[in-house]
Amino acid sequence: MNAAFTAEWIKYRRTLTPWIIVCWPLLLVLTETVLMPQSRTWHETLMNTFNWWSVFGLSLCATILAALSNSYERRANSWSVLCTRVVYLRVLYIYKWVVLALQLLVATVIYAALVIIINYFLWNPHGSPAVGQLIAGIALVWIAALPQLAIILWVASRIGVGVTVCIGLVGLVVGVVAAEAPYWVMIPWAWSGRMLMPIFGFHINGLPLSPGSPFWNHDVIPIGIILCIVATSLFMALGAIWFERREVR
Repeated sequence: MNAAFTAEWIKYRRTLTPWIIVCWPLLLVLTETVLMPQSRTWHETLMNTFNWWSVFGLSLCATILAALSNSYERRANSWSVLCTRVVYLRVLYIYKWVVLALQLLVATVIYAALVIIINYFLWNPHGSPAVGQLIAGIALVWIAALPQLAIILWVASRIGVGVTVCIGLVGLVVGVVAAEAPYWVMIPWAWSGRMLMPIFGFHINGLPLSPGSPFWNHDVIPIGIILCIVATSLFMALGAIWFERREVR
């Protein structure tokens, strides 16, 4: 395994990050199980839980993890130390994003596992969970979070924690407003909710889709995936170029 990747991965030991990766999904799942009616089906359970995770769960997680990651570096003065060594700063920046992306994937898998385990033992919803839906939900919501992470990491590296969190919250709100609007393709925070609508059958406000709703259209999924790949590549390239050229303090 690449030494730079390994160094970046182990950097988060004994920090707040592992606790967020586990406790944030747990908190959301417990809240959902309490608020949802006791008599429900697995379809309703997955619809509501993935609505929560796609709308604000993973977006907030990405914002907090990126902000904390940059905060760790600033407090330890790590960037200044690394600049004294023969190393490509753009490579360090890319590996930081890769590790954060993997942390989001771990958080999403933990979330999905907790949804199944907690609901099964506490409420035992009617029917059985659709494995295909579950896997598609995990994959799509994570892919949709990647461009958000690229943007937030760039902002965090340039400005700092406070503004990063504010931009993440503003993006979340704008994403909710834009998810069912024609201009959803322009807002990265709207892509997760829009792609998951035809998978789980929910409106962005959590209500189920009616049988004839245009939001059942699965054509938005490949469009959303392409948008995620293009936007992630673009913002990662811009961020890495800026990071290598900046004066590290």
